[in-house]
Amino acid sequence: MVKLRFDLVKNLGIRAKLIIAFLGLSTLIAISGASGLFFVHRIGAGVSAFADGNSPMLGGTLQLVENAQRMRAAFLGALNGRDAGRPSHAFRLKFTMNISSCG
Repeated sequence: MVKLRFDLVKNLGIRAKLIIAFLGLSTLIAISGASGLFFVHRIGAGVSAFADGNSPMLGGTLQLVENAQRMRAAFLGALNGRDAGRPSHAFRLKFTMNISSCG
């Protein structure tokens, strides 16, 4: 088994030991903080690229959802015989004439 010699440390006073411990911990904390900052920066760059690519698609998707909701409301209004406020009277009249001429 390997036996470590701590004779140098045993000869130091309490003040020197505390200073060495503080400097050692400060070094480890600095290394840990730098590596954390590096990885946070990398993650932020990835999220930024993802958001830049998907933001325009989100706007288009919201527009499609809005159009689908309006289309559904107009369709249900037409089925129930109510005016959904979208088609004009002339359009409804022409649509009715086309349906009656088909049957």
